[in-house]
Amino acid sequence: YADTKITQVELDDYYSNLSKYESKEISTGGGYNEYDRNRLIDTAKYISSQFEDKSLAIADVGCAIGGLLEQLKYEGFNNITGIDPSISCVNITKNEKGINCLHASLFELNESFGKYDLVILSHVWEHILDLEAALKSIEKILKPNGCIYVECPNAMNYKNVIHAPYQE
Repeated sequence: YADTKITQVELDDYYSNLSKYESKEISTGGGYNEYDRNRLIDTAKYISSQFEDKSLAIADVGCAIGGLLEQLKYEGFNNITGIDPSISCVNITKNEKGINCLHASLFELNESFGKYDLVILSHVWEHILDLEAALKSIEKILKPNGCIYVECPNAMNYKNVIHAPYQE
């Protein structure tokens, strides 16, 4: 992420109330354009290649409108949950994709959200200012010996994408 004077609280408020990620036209994470769809398919295939047990409890934190979860479902995973700070994203994931989704910021996670074998942060880590607090929050929902999958976008590609974050 770019150096900024914004606080994590302000970022959380933005992603809760002013998110672009529910838009099928301009956002990523839903698989509605070819590049995004291929990225999500590749990520789901990679995750599937690492975990034979398709009954693993998986949480995709910052799931947007559930595109990765949808691809994981196609790969045979059946115990999947999205978590997103935008209620609009949560509703789309639940109502249009039929995937369990909870409304919360990464920093609001606690044991009441369940415990997961795999916690995914796909294209989320670069939006976090307080990395230590984020890890402590993830620990609250991660089972003992669980795994965390973190994927960040290649910033070198931002110049090629008109809707890149902050256009910096």
